[in-house]
Amino acid sequence: MMKRGSLAVIVGGIAEMYMQHKRKERIKLLDRKGFVKIAVEEGLDGGIIPVYHFGNTQ
Repeated sequence: MMKRGSLAVIVGGIAEMYMQHKRKERIKLLDRKGFVKIAVEEGLDGGIIPVYHFGNTQ
């Protein structure tokens, strides 16, 4: 997949964009686990580092 560097994946994608709420933080993750399988299959050396950005909808 990658030989060096970092890769950002927006797991919620377009569906998560439409879930925005002015006063609530919402994410679409329960049915979005394929990215973990791909990372394992590709032998991702650095592992997966979860990152969350608070306040994106404000």
